[in-house]
Amino acid sequence: MKTTIPCLPSRLCLGARHCLPAALALLLLLPMLTGCLTVDMETNVAETTIELSISDSIVKASSVTLRAVPDNRSVYYAFDVMSREEYEAFGSDRAVMDTVMARLRSEYDVFVELQKVYESPQEYLASFEQHELYYGETVRTFSGLTSQTDYYGLAFAYDYDAGKPTGQLYKVPFTTKARAFVDLEFGVTIKEGSISVFPHDSEGHVDRTSPWIMFVDSTDEIREHYYNAGWYVGSVLNFYHQYGIIGEITHQGVYQCDYSEFLTRGENYTVIVFGYDGGQTTALHLEYFTY
Repeated sequence: MKTTIPCLPSRLCLGARHCLPAALALLLLLPMLTGCLTVDMETNVAETTIELSISDSIVKASSVTLRAVPDNRSVYYAFDVMSREEYEAFGSDRAVMDTVMARLRSEYDVFVELQKVYESPQEYLASFEQHELYYGETVRTFSGLTSQTDYYGLAFAYDYDAGKPTGQLYKVPFTTKARAFVDLEFGVTIKEGSISVFPHDSEGHVDRTSPWIMFVDSTDEIREHYYNAGWYVGSVLNFYHQYGIIGEITHQGVYQCDYSEFLTRGENYTVIVFGYDGGQTTALHLEYFTY
């Protein structure tokens, strides 16, 4: 996953669009990394059918809590959600599983980049399986979902060494509830690498209190790694929720940031702005520009 936490103090830059506050990166990674090192799992398993169930869902307007229970608790598996529209567009369960794994690998690439803040990164480096996959019974909350939309909870066993699933795709359908959107719109001005956001109500009055979030990323990378902007936003929000840093990217009132040092000349970018207060409170506002 490729994204930016915009204009934070004492930034640790991990490439053109990956930046975290250095102290924050160190603090959030060390407990998670050392915890991962205690796991010793067998991953090279024979291809087999793994019975997985996903139940006890708690469905809200922008999130759902799902439970996965594999019959074989020593096998790693992927656990995710996907809208029914996206699922049907892929045409086959294998295409869906390959797409989920590709996205997880992108997220792991970001994790590996963050290890470079250490002098001896390999000492703390968790494996792909330990960081991105699950084993045993798991309860997980997925956020950043679109209200009143049909989704599937997905789970499938995966042999990372062999590079393929070891059974079928298991899924459970659910529909997110209706959301009460707030009266919040956005004016976005882009001048060179400087981006200004003017949140306002439908009558044009500035809104200084409603929280909102902005992401800026390469248009090509969003299209390559994600089905659409909504899927991108959901994936990025899950990432920040997982590490408890969603507050670091939430803004209120008028905001301006110079992204020049993170942008590449001639590349196309997408600005995504939306209201967020524990869940998405507005539609996505998209702006495009070439730096």
